[in-house]
Amino acid sequence: MSLVPLGYGAVQVSPPNEHRIILEPDRPWHERYQPVSCMIESRSGNRDEFVDMVDGCNKAGVRIYADVNINHMTSEDAGSGYAIGGSYYDASIKRFPVVPFNSGDFHGPDECSSNDG
Repeated sequence: MSLVPLGYGAVQVSPPNEHRIILEPDRPWHERYQPVSCMIESRSGNRDEFVDMVDGCNKAGVRIYADVNINHMTSEDAGSGYAIGGSYYDASIKRFPVVPFNSGDFHGPDECSSNDG
């Protein structure tokens, strides 16, 4: 069924980039907001599937608004592991080799002039 006859002209999708996997609690919605790389690989699918979804929606007259994570990686307390697309990361030492980012690419509160760091 098309969304257009129902009055929808667009949909918003979660960030499509690769994110860490959170098992406790079991796969919460905010898992998608814990990026570890810029690869289009999420629990919603891979790059080809994302392109197919956007193309299909556009052909049906439905636009896509993708939520994105800019200037943000998963938190230090995420530890290390393999993300949804298989990329290794170690957030505790700010190491995201697929991007590639390491601790030198991040700035701490002592380097920020705002009150909240």
